[in-house]
Amino acid sequence: MILKTTLYSDDDFATLTRKNAWRIKYFFIKRIHKIVVPSEKLREFNSRYIDIRKIEVIPNGVVVPDNCSGLEDKENAFCYVGLVCERKRTYESIKYFINNYSEDLTSKMYIVGPYKNLDNNFELTEDYVNKCFRLVRENKLENRIIFTGLLSKEDVQKIFIKCKALLFFSVREGMPNVVLEAMANNCVPITSEMDGVIREIFEDKKQGFILDGDFEKINISLIDRALP
Repeated sequence: MILKTTLYSDDDFATLTRKNAWRIKYFFIKRIHKIVVPSEKLREFNSRYIDIRKIEVIPNGVVVPDNCSGLEDKENAFCYVGLVCERKRTYESIKYFINNYSEDLTSKMYIVGPYKNLDNNFELTEDYVNKCFRLVRENKLENRIIFTGLLSKEDVQKIFIKCKALLFFSVREGMPNVVLEAMANNCVPITSEMDGVIREIFEDKKQGFILDGDFEKINISLIDRALP
């Protein structure tokens, strides 16, 4: 029996112990041969409940394009990619763009990801989506902050290619594929700590920027410098 856990505070063992029917789950856990996790952080958390020798770290992977875009291919554009929800802090990403980059009238932001018509997804709430749209309306940026909805992988890649930076301040992720995909397409990640997982992907102020709770501004010049 092989089990994969992907998200801290959702399906790691520390969280499972607080959920219903833990005794039944534990019956199966004792019989697990291997557990696959995407990060060292999840390996550490899960090792409190199962022999660490049974836990294998297999990082997520992405397809790297043959020809990576450079600074000359970039628009004055930014993006957020993911479900529009509170855990992923879509609102904070939009606000960061407004506070730091919207004064340049050529700048744009793409909000890429589903925000409606998702059945059985407890993270998607109408109130939160409306809060994000209201922030855009209040700042009169409807023409420059664009909600694309769910896109194909190819169309998401096109957005990464033309954007200078990904703004992604999720509270927690197992291993954020969106950051890997952004970097594969030469889109500089500006992110939160994500419980330390992000530091397994890149080094702060080299391949990208890791912000603390103050959300300090990263100047365009620094972003451009990170782009070859």
